[in-house]
Amino acid sequence: MHPKSFKASVVHGNQSPASLLRPEKPSSCLCKGWHRVTAGAAPIQCTSHVRQCANKVIPSQPNPGTAAISFPVPGNTAPPCSNTGDVKGDILIDIGSGPTIYQLLSACEKFNEIIVSDYADRNCQELEKWLKKGPGAFDWTPVVKYVCELEGQREKWAEKEEKLRKKVKQVLKCDVRKPNPLAPGTLPAADCLLSTLCLEAACKDLGTFRAALKNISSLLKPGGHLVMVTVLKETYYVVDQHSFSCLYLDQESVEEAIKDAGFDIKFIKEIQEHSANTFADFGALLHVVARKRGPKPAQ
Repeated sequence: MHPKSFKASVVHGNQSPASLLRPEKPSSCLCKGWHRVTAGAAPIQCTSHVRQCANKVIPSQPNPGTAAISFPVPGNTAPPCSNTGDVKGDILIDIGSGPTIYQLLSACEKFNEIIVSDYADRNCQELEKWLKKGPGAFDWTPVVKYVCELEGQREKWAEKEEKLRKKVKQVLKCDVRKPNPLAPGTLPAADCLLSTLCLEAACKDLGTFRAALKNISSLLKPGGHLVMVTVLKETYYVVDQHSFSCLYLDQESVEEAIKDAGFDIKFIKEIQEHSANTFADFGALLHVVARKRGPKPAQ
């Protein structure tokens, strides 16, 4: 299963604005990157019954050496922040959250306030539903337990859920193509930006990708961090038999774009994992932690 197929099908895209959302088509997958997050599990096809996906792909005995959570988890070799303990602070903004919360489960231990954002209204609604424990909200319990087990605190999964709910302060509309991606709103500059499987789907070409990185950088304090996970060497992905184009990227072009946006790269790791099915043609995942040039923000 391709990484963005779990990102609620048509979260972003590089078509015209009118076709970006296709609001008549319901979000068919709420797993975002979870199929690939549990890297030791076999890929499965998303269906309209994806609320069972997490149970299907989480290994019964999680292996911290093969998991790939998007934010630091103690003892986990894959996360991009494993050697950057200073990735913490007051405010974290998640750019292109999709309808998912797994990428925030460890981040909520390191930040006092979390702001989630997405281009698709349906995804924002799904996030609000989970935060408010609304009827029909996706049950992330198996995922939360898995992350807590990686952190060595599986029995505290309920506390983790409540902590995250309390720390997520806003759910906002986001368009990375705008100079202020969160316009018309304004926020205090963040200590960290998190972006997983977003920009390569939202940008039609490398120039737009480079501009988007500069746009989201405007939300970050000098000295703050960008934590990003992207896919490499991909041209398409499929959700519910609908094919969506994806910006082809390689590691060199991503590194150059990040540096050009005013960041110094602190950690970068390419994980080779070629698609073995017809849902996508990706070649690898890239994990990056970068620091925005300028004085380090006071803690």
